[in-house]
Amino acid sequence: MARMCVKTRRLDVARVCLGNMGNARAAKALKEAEAQPEPEAQVAMLAIQLGMLEDAEKLYKSCQRYDLLNNFYQASGQWQQALETAETHDRIHLRTTYYNYAKYLESMGDKTRALT
Repeated sequence: MARMCVKTRRLDVARVCLGNMGNARAAKALKEAEAQPEPEAQVAMLAIQLGMLEDAEKLYKSCQRYDLLNNFYQASGQWQQALETAETHDRIHLRTTYYNYAKYLESMGDKTRALT
């Protein structure tokens, strides 16, 4: 039922569904996402919490929230897409994205690529 709420974009029903599921983490993330002015960004956060990653990506692109899309790519380990998004649409976070990518490479033990 909660997955249908993403398709129909009904956040009020999704809140009830998450409560019935006992998914407190998703309910908290949805409540924090309500601070976003775009309803698509709020639904995208719900989709992420339910594991509907392709839908979340489409929703972020449809509302042109490339900063949130960049964070989504970074959190899911899709670094090439995160760098591409930062270079083309989210220039203000380009330096931070490269820094986070270097930290990721360093944590993976690839220090030579992290320095370039």
